[in-house]
Amino acid sequence: MRSDTLSHSLKISSQTSMSLDNYFKDIVTSLEMVSTNPIVISSLLDYNTNSSYTNNANRKQIADLLQNTKSLKPDISNIFIYNPSLYFSIPNLTSINVNSPFLNQIWNSLVDMDHTKSIFYPTHTLDYYSNPRDQNVVSMSFPIRDISHFSKTNLGICFVDFNFEKIAQIIEHTKLGKSDSIILLSDDGIVIYSTDPRFKEGSNELGGLYVEQILQQDTGNYNTTFHSEKLQVNYSTSKATGWKLVYLSKLSEIQKNVDRTGTITLYLVCTVIVLSVAMSIFISRRSSKPIIKLMKNMQEVGRGNFTARIPEDEIYSEFRILNSGFNLMTNKINVLFDEVYTGKIKQREAEFKALQSNIHPHFLNNTLQVIHSLAILERTSDIEKVVTALGNLLEYTIYQKETNVLIFKELDYIKDYLQIQNIRYDNTIQVDIEVEEKVSRSYILKLLLQPLIENAIYHGLDKIAKERVLSIRGYTADGNIYFEIMDNGIGMTEQQLFAVIQNLEQKVVPETSIGLSNVQERIQIAYGQEYGIKIHSEYGRGTKLVLVIPLNG
Repeated sequence: MRSDTLSHSLKISSQTSMSLDNYFKDIVTSLEMVSTNPIVISSLLDYNTNSSYTNNANRKQIADLLQNTKSLKPDISNIFIYNPSLYFSIPNLTSINVNSPFLNQIWNSLVDMDHTKSIFYPTHTLDYYSNPRDQNVVSMSFPIRDISHFSKTNLGICFVDFNFEKIAQIIEHTKLGKSDSIILLSDDGIVIYSTDPRFKEGSNELGGLYVEQILQQDTGNYNTTFHSEKLQVNYSTSKATGWKLVYLSKLSEIQKNVDRTGTITLYLVCTVIVLSVAMSIFISRRSSKPIIKLMKNMQEVGRGNFTARIPEDEIYSEFRILNSGFNLMTNKINVLFDEVYTGKIKQREAEFKALQSNIHPHFLNNTLQVIHSLAILERTSDIEKVVTALGNLLEYTIYQKETNVLIFKELDYIKDYLQIQNIRYDNTIQVDIEVEEKVSRSYILKLLLQPLIENAIYHGLDKIAKERVLSIRGYTADGNIYFEIMDNGIGMTEQQLFAVIQNLEQKVVPETSIGLSNVQERIQIAYGQEYGIKIHSEYGRGTKLVLVIPLNG
């Protein structure tokens, strides 16, 4: 029973860490959109040679971009672009101190970085504003480089401060009990956030918690004593930030729950035994015929015949009550059986719809940011194409309620989706779609193909500089429909491919509920375990996804 409590605590800790990762990755996406914006890059490159008029116009566009990013993420307290000689920020907010020791230290640390990636900074004092604030925040930076020329020189950094409201909401939402505590530690053991006032933010004093063990291992658990309290410590590591989520539970509370459950179970067992013995003695003094009739009907119920009933016309009132209770029991069993069966069906339907609905918000957010970037660049023709395609996508997903759709309609949706993505990638994706007529007139689960296309773009084509090629082929064989989605992207190493295949087989959703694992789950819920996704990949050459569903399934 105690091992079950430990297992549940570890699961809760892991889920909380995953929720925090998803939150941080969402902010990283916003920083990437700002850092790769052409106006931002050109402004930093040509600032010293541009006219004052051009620099002022660019500064206004960048300020609008930063303001819109902040508006989309209310938990961002400030966002600005910095290098040691200039900065871009949102008007009417406090100005930036370019001589800040904290910012200079970050700038120097990014000089030797080979590739662009986000870096998280735990709780620190705000010394980089003109009006210093006595407030601790968590921050994140992303280097800005001339990616169109594959430059490794940092032009600036996009820097964001965000408050603790969302972090606190995620952590507090997952607490097991009133006496439990959660601590968020940086990768060097500094307290970032704690629900226990004994652990101060910004402090590294965690005596008795074996911080070295926590910092050296990704996950684990152990028992310890802290301030005369015996604690169970569970910890896990954020894949996005490297920070540690530490979950503290009092062993005394755990033992109380175990003892309480054991006592209740013992009382119930004893009560059942006593009642059974008393009933046996009482019934044995009556005639055996009603008992035999009752036993026969109980055997019927044991064989699964819940329609068995006993006539309630016995001479003795005790047997009439017993027979009536038996009939009432079988009636309730029938009702409960129907409720459980129906509930399972509804649960599966709910899971199915949840998996389907999980696909849309992330793409919609990215598309809106693409439209905003196009508007800044005054590419009105591309805006018209993106808005038209987006309108078609929304009509398809919102107003067409069918669960199963004709494949040619799904392909029309994919074409609109690819048109948006191609504009986002400056029309550098060559798309080849070849689908048999028989396949086009067959049915498929709605929105089943789009996550696979998205996977090919973001995890394959996005990571290469050469010509991008995406091939979609649909054909029938052996009474099934096969879709092959091939890209010439970066591909996967053997270790990466093994991890992805293992996640699909074990139905594990890594880092996010969107992607291949969701598609695999939907297919197997709808069609059966023999259908799903197969993956072939070679690092540096590309990836091929093969989706298999029954013909006219």
